[in-house]
Amino acid sequence: MTVPTIRERIYEVVATQTCTVTTPDGLLVCVAEPGVPVSFVAPASSVELSDDTACLTPAF
Repeated sequence: MTVPTIRERIYEVVATQTCTVTTPDGLLVCVAEPGVPVSFVAPASSVELSDDTACLTPAF
């Protein structure tokens, strides 16, 4: 699933199954294990989540 992001903003992803977060061109950003929140800095204007049920939220 493609999710729009703001470049250089911090986001947190929580997944129900192992989820990879990549840039649209395939660069691996992080891997989230089920139920474990993972924070990352958005490297592009969107990211790809391998888990369609994952929740991506901005972190403040």
